[in-house]
Amino acid sequence: MSLRNYLNDTVKLKRGMSPSLREDYIYRSMEELVLREGREFKNQPLPPYYAQMEKKMCFRNAMNLALREPALTYVEGYGLSIIPVHHAWCVDRDGMIVDPTWDYEPDREYFGIPFDLKFVTDLVNSKETYGVIDDWTNNWPLLRGIPEGGKIPDAFWL
Repeated sequence: MSLRNYLNDTVKLKRGMSPSLREDYIYRSMEELVLREGREFKNQPLPPYYAQMEKKMCFRNAMNLALREPALTYVEGYGLSIIPVHHAWCVDRDGMIVDPTWDYEPDREYFGIPFDLKFVTDLVNSKETYGVIDDWTNNWPLLRGIPEGGKIPDAFWL
């Protein structure tokens, strides 16, 4: 199974299960948001000049790495190795993965949304938890749409 297939299948399933979605929501699920607004990223081993960081802390690790390294962009979405997992990582200006949390596996897939770092840090500081997509305490505001300037356009890497 590819990560894109997982996202497509999950979107279809959740669309069928949630007909009473609030009118102001554009996306019915986090998977739909990521599938429609995100993109695939090229996997690579962690470059040697970046340190491996604490396991299971991907949202914190990716944000802190992006804060320390201005050439990197924070990305949040899904990663696939054995199973799909909500995950965060960074990418360089060539769109190559810089994942300080997971060990490298050549078949791993990444599909996510590159976010503006100021948007990420403002949101994280306001809600006092890491991560931007799964904001269940505020009823998933990004399912209503990503605010202008919150997302890095794909043209950034072209």
